[in-house]
Amino acid sequence: MIMVVSITSKKKRAWSMTKKTVISSQIFAGLMFVLCAGVSAQEGHPYEGTWRGSITMATDVPVVMIVDFDGENLQGIINPGRNSYNFLTVTHDAPNWTLTVTAATRVGEEISFTGVMHDIGSVNRVIEGTWEQGGKDYPFKISRE
Repeated sequence: MIMVVSITSKKKRAWSMTKKTVISSQIFAGLMFVLCAGVSAQEGHPYEGTWRGSITMATDVPVVMIVDFDGENLQGIINPGRNSYNFLTVTHDAPNWTLTVTAATRVGEEISFTGVMHDIGSVNRVIEGTWEQGGKDYPFKISRE
């Protein structure tokens, strides 16, 4: 009889440990889900990131921009690589989500663009507007990666 009680106690203890392990695992999994969801939702400033698209000239000219926000100012680079050029000025009209940027190419040619952001709350946001270069205006559209 003592052996039966001993075996039953071991079974109860084993069941209790298994139950605690399952509950602990579920709590841990729930916490990890909440933490990971919170991390992926943090994107920073809506303009921040890499943008790709094209300028419609005689043909579509690809353009890449990397925009950064330092907590106070937007800054960026156009076409990263050997032929890159930095933003010189950046103006953001917050109520209308309009971005105006001036820059100069490596050979000193001035460019500017003004674009309006669409689908602001979406990961698929776009900026569409006018790219000015060489005294001519061209439509452009870039999408955030």
